[in-house]
Amino acid sequence: MASTLQLVQQDENKVDIMIDSGAATDVCTPWFAPNTPMYSLEHGQGPQLRTATDENIPVYGYKWVRMTNVNKQQLVTFFVCEVTQPNLSVTRLAEQGFNIQPQSIQKSCGQATMDDIHTTRHQLCDKGTSKILVTQPTTLDQQKLKHLLRYKGTQHYRFYVRPAVRTMDTTPDLDVFVGSDWAGCATTRKSTSGFVIKFMGSTIHFGSRAQATISLSSAEAELYAITTGATESLNIRNILQEALNVKKVNIRIHTDSSSGKSMATRVGSSKKAKHMELKHLFIQQLVQHDLVRIIKINTANNTAEIFTKYVATSTLFRHLNDAGLTTQHY
Repeated sequence: MASTLQLVQQDENKVDIMIDSGAATDVCTPWFAPNTPMYSLEHGQGPQLRTATDENIPVYGYKWVRMTNVNKQQLVTFFVCEVTQPNLSVTRLAEQGFNIQPQSIQKSCGQATMDDIHTTRHQLCDKGTSKILVTQPTTLDQQKLKHLLRYKGTQHYRFYVRPAVRTMDTTPDLDVFVGSDWAGCATTRKSTSGFVIKFMGSTIHFGSRAQATISLSSAEAELYAITTGATESLNIRNILQEALNVKKVNIRIHTDSSSGKSMATRVGSSKKAKHMELKHLFIQQLVQHDLVRIIKINTANNTAEIFTKYVATSTLFRHLNDAGLTTQHY
């Protein structure tokens, strides 16, 4: 969960240094800044460093190194220990005036793609729902990010794409599960669309999107989620048609919203939907031309719910296998 920044040492040699949003202090290897003297530490002084597996890291001493970044020079205290690469703490750099915190947060958020933390990553990093965290982070935002980086709930899980059914003799099916969280963002009051796409019984694509338009009802938010699922599945359909050399791919969109399904399958807009933009009603044309089918399912069977909101632990682990995460090895 770190990015790399190239800084210049006082002897004009360039070196790549890791910028870690989770580190508490600045550390370096013994070979770093060879022209800078290393000072010893008195007994009990210096930070207590530990590895990710909770093993102690001995600290040999410290160095004062003059660093340059964006025409700014600053003396940085590096604690010398056995690490693979010099590592700078985002918190320490922010205290010293280095303007790199947004880059580090953006890089860290970009790495969080597992199913069980996808909702958290989305709320932290999506520009539509987080007051542009990537470019204007606050101390609270950094605390939330660190809390996410400490999460180890499913570190032993793996994402598998493993077909469970055969479609050689039949028309292939794309099953799309969609859901939404109406006005879930407390700041912008925008909703979130989540989707899970399965092919041959295996999850091949998932994600969440911040809805660009503020929904006036949960039914409207569900319709936008259905539209998102349809556009994502149409793209995959085109790829499958070319790769498998088939003329048709059945797209079945599963939703737990009766009102959202009703709005997607009727022709035209109702009295309460006249304010909606026409681009969101193209799903009706897809249904009329039998390119897409809308199927109502129970909320308990909708895997996409874990991509739209925080859910109970029991609900999360119940849907993880359907989303492609499992502890089994194939």
